[in-house]
Amino acid sequence: MRLISLFLLCCCFLMACQKEDNTPSAPLNIESAKGVFITNEGGFNMGNASVSYYDFAAKSIRNKIFQDANVRSLGDVLQSMAILDQKAYLVLNNSNKIEVVNVEDFTVQNTISPFVAPRYLLPVSGQKAYVSDLYADWIFVVDLQTNTKIDSIYFKGWSEEMLLHDGKVFVTNPSFYDQTATDKIYVIDVASDQLVDSISVGKSPLSIQKDKNDKLWVLCEGHQNTGNFGGLYQIDPTNLSVEKTFPFTTFTVSNRQVLSINPTKDTLYYLRKDIFCLPIAASDFTPTNLISAAGRDLYGMRVDPNSGNIWLGESGFFQQQGKAFIYNAAGNLQEEITAGVGINNFYFY
Repeated sequence: MRLISLFLLCCCFLMACQKEDNTPSAPLNIESAKGVFITNEGGFNMGNASVSYYDFAAKSIRNKIFQDANVRSLGDVLQSMAILDQKAYLVLNNSNKIEVVNVEDFTVQNTISPFVAPRYLLPVSGQKAYVSDLYADWIFVVDLQTNTKIDSIYFKGWSEEMLLHDGKVFVTNPSFYDQTATDKIYVIDVASDQLVDSISVGKSPLSIQKDKNDKLWVLCEGHQNTGNFGGLYQIDPTNLSVEKTFPFTTFTVSNRQVLSINPTKDTLYYLRKDIFCLPIAASDFTPTNLISAAGRDLYGMRVDPNSGNIWLGESGFFQQQGKAFIYNAAGNLQEEITAGVGINNFYFY
């Protein structure tokens, strides 16, 4: 009987603690250049995607800011985020929608749907954006004033990252490992919303950046089934030619590969299990292995466009909260913080 009473007492205590933990947080009041948004993908089919916010001055983090602001869950698999004109666009891959929120308090303004499996939203003007998709065979055109899909651009296969330059959008086209390897960057004319050209690069082009000379750099992850290791490719976006080719010499077993660039846009950083860096002026492929994964499942990476610090996130194996790691440009660890499940990117507002 005493054991039962003790058990009931413990249950009551735990319930009380849980009730306190669910108390709503103070409203957000986010200001430009004061912090960074951390997107937490969550586990597939778990419905636990979230956004965290880290305050630079206070060195404090708030998790689940969407849930706090709207008293409901965000959705399943937060693939990416885009910020334009005081609005943040949260792209939910497995929930087939985009949540539009006020960037300063994260309250929902609109929801854009349905999509098949959206990946990234790229504003191409103040009124129009493109949305890439994993399975649709289309890139969707969205009116940012009405938050509706108004058109679509045929795109065979998986459309992923997009980059706007001089009236054209350059789109990466990765491949699934059990399908034929892709090797093209596709070019869309923004004025006509038409696919107008393509550029041959390495197998499975995945991530894209622009350097200080307006040259484009593409990370190709390779294709294990064909024995291709991938590599880095420099493209002249004016004549659509490949100017440098830096093939990787090994295939890496990694959940995710990511390309980023420093604030002066003269040094590339990329995640392939470890973190490597390479000056854009390099004439041969001699990257520096800057930060070792050291047993961590590194999944997200971005260089702060202001400070040059390198932000890394671990997946938490999509089962538990992951840690975000802040390194300086020399590769020295500055801080680590706990965010959400499946940290996949960092957005500096």
